[in-house]
Amino acid sequence: MRTRGIQFAFIVAFVALVAAAVAMSITAQNDAADGPRDCINLRIVDQTQVVDERNILFFMRGRVTYRNTLAEDCPALRMSDQFTYRRSGSMSSLCKDEPISVLARNEPVSIATCRLGAFVPVSDDEVKALLAAAQAAKEQDSRRRRTSR
Repeated sequence: MRTRGIQFAFIVAFVALVAAAVAMSITAQNDAADGPRDCINLRIVDQTQVVDERNILFFMRGRVTYRNTLAEDCPALRMSDQFTYRRSGSMSSLCKDEPISVLARNEPVSIATCRLGAFVPVSDDEVKALLAAAQAAKEQDSRRRRTSR
């Protein structure tokens, strides 16, 4: 019986150690957001937001935000605001040069494929400026369409 108690204590200690290591890894990744990255950990992506045909914001748990500037313009992305991806390499990472599939509005149908760029950390002020510029561009496009009719 004593052996089982020791084994149980060892297992509990091991699980606690692994959990602490994972938490430290997530914290270290979030704290180390001081330069561009080729990959991000999908497990800590909280949400994404399409900014325009070339930029996507990745909001991470821990308050770090990355801007991904696509390798080329992807006009369908701005119109759709929806995308998905297949993980080709690591099951837990999304990396530069991997493809994303732009989805049709309200349908799970791919209408375009675009390639990711590097993941660059951005401040809250930069996020606000990017979103404001994107909104202004949408409003200008809308006005242009109305006056050209």
